[in-house]
Formats: sequence, C-alpha cells, structure tokens
Amino acid sequence: MIYDKSLSLPEFNQRCVRIDGKEIAGRGALRIRRTNLKAKGDSLESAEGAKPVFSLPAGTERIYRAAWDGRFYAYASGSLYVREEGAFVRRSGCTVPSDIVGFISREGTAQTYAVCREETYKINYNGTETVSALGGGDCAALYIERLFSAKGDRVAYTQALTPQSAGVGVQGRGYIDLPHENGNILRMTGLENKLFLFRERGISYLRVLGDNLNFNAGSVTCSFGRLNARSVAKCGGKIAFLSESGFFLFDGTVCERISVSDDIDFTVSAEGAGQGGKYYAAVTLKSGERALFAYDFFEKSSYLLNYRAQSVVFAEQMYFSVGNNLYTLTECGLPQGERATVETELTLLGLSDGNKYLDAVVIEGTGYFSVEVRSDTGGCGQAQGEAGRRLALRYPVKGNAFAFRIHSYSQRVEIGGITLYVRQEKKYGY
Repeated sequence: MIYDKSLSLPEFNQRCVRIDGKEIAGRGALRIRRTNLKAKGDSLESAEGAKPVFSLPAGTERIYRAAWDGRFYAYASGSLYVREEGAFVRRSGCTVPSDIVGFISREGTAQTYAVCREETYKINYNGTETVSALGGGDCAALYIERLFSAKGDRVAYTQALTPQSAGVGVQGRGYIDLPHENGNILRMTGLENKLFLFRERGISYLRVLGDNLNFNAGSVTCSFGRLNARSVAKCGGKIAFLSESGFFLFDGTVCERISVSDDIDFTVSAEGAGQGGKYYAAVTLKSGERALFAYDFFEKSSYLLNYRAQSVVFAEQMYFSVGNNLYTLTECGLPQGERATVETELTLLGLSDGNKYLDAVVIEGTGYFSVEVRSDTGGCGQAQGEAGRRLALRYPVKGNAFAFRIHSYSQRVEIGGITLYVRQEKKYGY
C-alpha cells in the first residue's frame, strides 16, 4: 500500500483594502488619532512649524498683545513688562492682569489699560497710573467704545472713549448687578450686538440699547460643566472655549460640543487665542505634558501640536511662550525631536471567514514613514520606506483586527490614503 505523505497547504486570496483620504482626514467612520498633522481636504499634511522670536523676562507667566498698541506685554515675577525698542522694560509691580486692552481714545491717541483684580492701570511710557473710575476686575473687554470689566456678578463700564473719566450719568460710567446664577463672571467678549459674559457654569449677556443706562440682560440655555476661563476667544465668527466637558463653539445662541482628542486633560487650566479661522489653546495632556491644541474653522477639524506652550496670544499671527522664549508658528514643520503621527484601528469585517495575514502597506502621499502594526491575535510587525512604495512587513501579521501607528520625521508630510495588502485563507466551500 502506498501512502501519500505530502501536506495539504491552505490556499489564499490576495486582497487590497484601502483607507481613503476622507477616512484619514477624520471625516469618516474610523477613529483617527493624529499629532503634528492637520486635515486639508481629504488628506493629512504637516501641521505648523515654529521659530523663535525673542526672549521673555525671566519667570514669565503670561503674555499679552493689546489691539491698536501693537506691543508685547509679559507678566513675570510680580511685575508687568512692555517690549520697547527691542527689549522688555518694567512698567510696574502689580498682580497678574486678567486682560490688557488697547484702543483709540477720543483725542485719537492709542491708550492701553491693564485690568487686574483689584485695580485698573493706564500703561504710560514711564510707568502706570491707577484708573479709579473703573476699579479692578476678573476680566475685561472693549465694547461699544467703552471699557467693561466684571467681578463676581457686577459689570462695570467706563465713559465712551475715555476710560479714566470719573463722570457718571447717561453718557458716563456706571455698573450693573446681575442675578447670581451659574457662578461668577470669568470672561467677557462681544459678538454681534451683545456682550457675552462667561460664568463658571453658564453664559449671560448684556445688550446695550441706545445709551448706557438702557441694558437688556439675559442668559443662554447651555450646559458645559465648569468653564476653563482663560480659553475663551472669539474667532471664525463664533466664540470658542474649553470646559471640563470638552471643546465648545458658541454662535451667540447655541453651544455646540465638538469632538476632539481625548488625550487632553480638560480639568487643567488652559489658555486660548483665536483670529480669523483658527483657534489655538495651550493645554495639558493626560500624560502631564503641555501641548498646543488647534481648531481650523474652514476644515472643521482639530489637531494637536507637540509644543510645550504655556501662554498664547494672537496678533497678526499666532505666538506662544515656552519657558522664557516667545515663538511664532510657521507654515509647516515639526517640533524639535518630535514626529508626525497617525494612529487608527481597522477590523476586516468585509472579508469572509478564515485566517487573514497582513503582508504590506502602501502610504499614498509624500514623506518617509515608519509603520507599526499590532493585531487582535497578538501579532506585530514593522516596515519603513518612502510614500508610494510597497512597504513589506518583515513577517506577515495574522489577525482580523489591526491597530496601526504610522509616523514620520520628515518636515513636509502628506497622507492621502493607505492601502493594505491582505492574504485571506480560502475555506472549503468558498
């Protein structure tokens, strides 16, 4: 009797599974985590780089840039500094300003005011002077040519175009006490024809009808938990802010919660700034590291930048501080020693039963990439190479669900899609 001792090897079908640009850009069903990459249409590309601008005073806690004035301010070691002729000059000792506001006075001159909790100061070229007409505040804003400030439930305002004037009356200064609901007033900003007052757990507003004694006050129905006060900023025709519940956009009527990275620790204080169609915030990650959070109104997309930002300000462009140095963002690049990263998970439910093996990956776009793969069966694999080339894993990775981590140190990166080369074992009857 002759026995057939040969082994019967399984047969395989070769399949290609493509993750298109829409999914990669975060506009589809896949959950995409990315760092130092931003969406542009149906693809990802390098996010902003950064370059140093100048040094800040030692111990800088917060930076400011007042409208009309055009100068940078820094609060460091209990003193307020202003940058003049290429250097920071100490103006006065004070508590940390809640806001620095600049505008054109009735006489046509640029004036700048620092609003601190207990006092408001007019910043002069040789120091500061106290503005007793306003007192102090936890926040301030310029609205209808008046300087407004708030502390607790009280909103104070100055005479139009003349904040230091002590005059009262229909066209003078005054204050209004609002009902104590949703906590103290922490930030304020004007949008369209209302001055919105952001409280600890809600939003109120003032609408000025005619003269300053004819106020219409009200509140907005919204729920966002405890406000992260320094994150409030107007941009993109809306007001953006962070709270303990996440990231929100407010259009003057409705608060919309926007889904963003869950790596952010929203319980830690953050500082935001915005202008045009971009919002940035210096945030803390759950890892304890600092980072820049960005939201693009045109792309309706958010992303993280691995810059250890402490304070942010928007002037003609975005500026942020790291330690005692000021930086501005550039068109594209990477933080020093960092990389652009994309992470996602994919289950191959569209393929029939049978063992599946991932053999290779092709990344459509520009750049040099490293690919790390893990499967639900414990398999793992790596590959690296240029975009557009077939990056073969050293060993095929067996599984039905795969987790991918793709990263690049290239300064200019683009990812428009990913193709997976999968072998599927044929089963009897298929």
